[in-house]
Amino acid sequence: MILFCLYSFLCNPAKDVDLRKWAAEGLAYLTLDADVKEDLVEDTDALKSVIDLAKVLISFMVIYVINVVK
Repeated sequence: MILFCLYSFLCNPAKDVDLRKWAAEGLAYLTLDADVKEDLVEDTDALKSVIDLAKVLISFMVIYVINVVK
């Protein structure tokens, strides 16, 4: 199932940040299905990976803004 493929990309911090971002976006689309959403809520590793990815992306945005303002 495509969901498990996305999990494998999302939950692997060794993968490129852009690849993990696209996996998170694909997961967001798939969670329109209630069954997928229930699976995600029960998977604490996937939820932690989404939160960790958000922290990394926010850090990149802050660095970008600092460099642009200089």
